[in-house]
Amino acid sequence: MDFAVHPLKPVVGAHQFLRDSPGEIMAMLANGTGFPPPGQSVAPALTGGCMQWVWGKQGNLSLLHAIAGSLGLVLPDEYAHEARNELDRRVAGKVAYRKWVSAEEVEEVIRRFARAAEASVQDAQVFVQG
Repeated sequence: MDFAVHPLKPVVGAHQFLRDSPGEIMAMLANGTGFPPPGQSVAPALTGGCMQWVWGKQGNLSLLHAIAGSLGLVLPDEYAHEARNELDRRVAGKVAYRKWVSAEEVEEVIRRFARAAEASVQDAQVFVQG
């Protein structure tokens, strides 16, 4: 018999090593693995898995700044607030399971707001020089 493995199945489920807690995500960003994750005693590599993070209901500005920093970006507070609001709206718009925003989507939003912040600074410099 061939049964599908449920995503939340302990040890082998696809979401076993998925995290949305800001503290855990910041640890993952700091050391690259986030292992050992709280409540876990199995290394993700033993199951063919890997640690992953998503933006969920717990996302906050500190986490947003940490993610931006891991991308080599600086996100001024006013733009960080706007980025967080957009991410929170995306999460709130999810009506079924998987009520989170993927890491790739989060990084895209951060990059977009960082570009907008940089453009704003450049526009201000041109105005001052002009």
